[in-house]
Amino acid sequence: MRLKLLYIGLALEILFLAAKYYILKYFQDFKTFTKSSVSKDKTHKKNLNAVQIVMFSNKVFKLFKIDSCLIKSVTTRELLKKQGYKSNLIIGIKNDTGTFESHCWLEIQNKMYTHDKDISKFKIITKI
Repeated sequence: MRLKLLYIGLALEILFLAAKYYILKYFQDFKTFTKSSVSKDKTHKKNLNAVQIVMFSNKVFKLFKIDSCLIKSVTTRELLKKQGYKSNLIIGIKNDTGTFESHCWLEIQNKMYTHDKDISKFKIITKI
């Protein structure tokens, strides 16, 4: 029961943060936006490991059709920060098919979490 409540609370927090960042991205420049995704709250006791947070977040994003890699990444980054995990927001670009494309993802404990996208052809332009 306690675990079920933990996941319900996490799902609500994911939706709140995703809505927050969806709105903020229209009113802030990129540098300010990415800095706003770093929570200033004190970290909580680690109830879930980083992989559980990422996997559950991806399920909520899919369920509510949240497609923006930027929104997914900054939301997950803040959730991880609140649980005491450090992560880097990675931004990459590619132009291998003649069409410019950008993507962002997270690096957590030296592993890449890409929201189900192949990042092998992306050139990393920044880590935040």
